[in-house]
Amino acid sequence: SSHFGSGHAGPAARRRTRSKPRSATHRARRARPSSPDAMGKDANVSSFLIDFTLGGVSGAVAKTLTAPIERIKLVVQTQDANPKIRSGEVPRYKGIADCGARILKEQGMRRFWDGNFTNCIR
Repeated sequence: SSHFGSGHAGPAARRRTRSKPRSATHRARRARPSSPDAMGKDANVSSFLIDFTLGGVSGAVAKTLTAPIERIKLVVQTQDANPKIRSGEVPRYKGIADCGARILKEQGMRRFWDGNFTNCIR
């Protein structure tokens, strides 16, 4: 099928017929030097360190928010290795909801974040 006469302009035609002037932000962004020599080594190092730090913080926040889910998963997966469960002294977990409820009731809210610090520094 041909696009000739279909009323749709290609990318080159759209660039030629831009009706709206570019924003000041766009012009400033385009004018900024992008090569390492033009920006300077200090700006690159600083930018990298900021990105690296923010990436680490966001990763730690995400891991902290998902820590209770990870804790429940780990407890359910390793319950067969628990001597109290193996001996029948403590009943097996029936599922993730039962596991979460029992951890909260028997051990308290703080136990959902056991091992979170170690997980965050990984």
